[in-house]
Amino acid sequence: MKKLISLILVLVFAWQAHAQSGNDLNGKWRGLLAVQDQIKIVIGLTISGDQVTLDSPNQGAWGQALEVVQLTDSQLHIRARNLNISYQAEFVDGQLRGTFTQGRELPLVLNKLSARDLERLEFEGRYAGELSVDANTQLPLVANVAVIKDYFYGTLDSPAQQTFGIPLPGLKIDAKQLKFTAPMLGASYTGDANDGGYSGFFTQGRVFQLELRKLASGEQVQVAEPVFGEVGGAVYVRHGDQVETKYFADSNPATQFEIGSVTKTFVGYLLAQQVAANQLSLDTRLNQYFKDAPESITLGQLATHTSGLPRLPDNLLAQADPEDPYRDYTRALLTTALAQEQIDTTEHSYSNYGMGALAEALAIQQQTSLADLLQREVFEPAQMRASYLATDAEYQPDTLAKGYDTLGREVPHWHFASLAGAGAIVSNLPDVVAYIDYLQTQFAQQDGAVELLLSPQLTLAECCQQALGWMLKKDASGKLFAWHNGRTAGFSSYVGFYLDGSAAVVILANQAIDVNAMAEQLLQQKLHLDQLD
Repeated sequence: MKKLISLILVLVFAWQAHAQSGNDLNGKWRGLLAVQDQIKIVIGLTISGDQVTLDSPNQGAWGQALEVVQLTDSQLHIRARNLNISYQAEFVDGQLRGTFTQGRELPLVLNKLSARDLERLEFEGRYAGELSVDANTQLPLVANVAVIKDYFYGTLDSPAQQTFGIPLPGLKIDAKQLKFTAPMLGASYTGDANDGGYSGFFTQGRVFQLELRKLASGEQVQVAEPVFGEVGGAVYVRHGDQVETKYFADSNPATQFEIGSVTKTFVGYLLAQQVAANQLSLDTRLNQYFKDAPESITLGQLATHTSGLPRLPDNLLAQADPEDPYRDYTRALLTTALAQEQIDTTEHSYSNYGMGALAEALAIQQQTSLADLLQREVFEPAQMRASYLATDAEYQPDTLAKGYDTLGREVPHWHFASLAGAGAIVSNLPDVVAYIDYLQTQFAQQDGAVELLLSPQLTLAECCQQALGWMLKKDASGKLFAWHNGRTAGFSSYVGFYLDGSAAVVILANQAIDVNAMAEQLLQQKLHLDQLD
């Protein structure tokens, strides 16, 4: 799971009521904001006379003041222009029902907490502890406990692994015990009350002793951030005719890395090629290739994460090897999952499932495998001689780097089957540079497929747009660049370039580490390669 979006943060709101509402809005209001498939954030408003504050308990934020609030007898409208956030709601049947907007619109219903709910606020908060993974490794965990109407809503954070918002359905907490399960992790915890916290056992394959203490308001868990390049990595930066390349630790030009979700840009290009060749269109239906797939889904929607498919298919995790989760997910399983989907939205929602299905459909269209299609249509024309699709678990070239997680532990490589389009490409720095050089050259020559590939398909926010596979973003001067990042268990990547050809950056790392900020700074010359020591 990627890092949870930082949606609700420090806001200071001033009350601007035009008239006293006839409804009793005074009190605490809570609701769940669904930001991704299975990922939700508790949002709360506290209204008291002429004061309104915002709570986001899952993110450790309480009592933040509102910047703009307008209230009528039946409507509430709040807005934070600097964060591009707004919430408009109507008071209906005792609820605030409305739309939360930050780039995209999301429904948000707030319910007023009862007297019994208010009593349970005693247990709301963040409970932190350290899991002793081995003699040398401590893994910080934070259980976030929030009160909503009639029950608790819990999430789990693993800050060292840069993973946040893992759902804890059915969390129970009282003065005697804290108990939760984390189905996405196959984990559970039971602890007895102990000196203001809980002492018990965390189970995930193995049983670990874990003591959780309640954090003070504003207290943060201290985590040692991994340092880029300690175990290896490669960086390429070009501005105009000036090119810089740097390798770290034992990495060299031949070293291969898993590039993860950067693979999705290759799938976008394959789609654009077939559209440009009039072999299909963005409106071609997925059920042309998977006959029982929902009729509404188009190939264009799959390439822009607007198909309505969730992040992962429901039948993936139950049969997955946690150390190589995509390896055994066959086309038969994909076909079964698609036949069971009920689509009720076309909102933008990042989907590995959707991109994997798209790649399979494109291969079926060409009556070949995805590996052969990529070799023929991308790797050979772009002269990417060291790149391949990781579908064979037995193939482990000597040039493939070892991968490390955020804690610095070596982890197994990932392999893929029917969801290979979501993140299966393995490549090295010269090959990825050849790829973006190829795209930039074709774009400059007004190649129809690449022009379509990099054309915005929908706007996500004032700064950002979604193209086919690629994300588009404006820098501070309004100049547009294309980018995508990638992450597997032991690798990270970022590829970005300005559409006018003026600059490009590639970062490949054999550790699960956040490289986005560094990449954008290099791309926009706010950071120089000689500073990465």
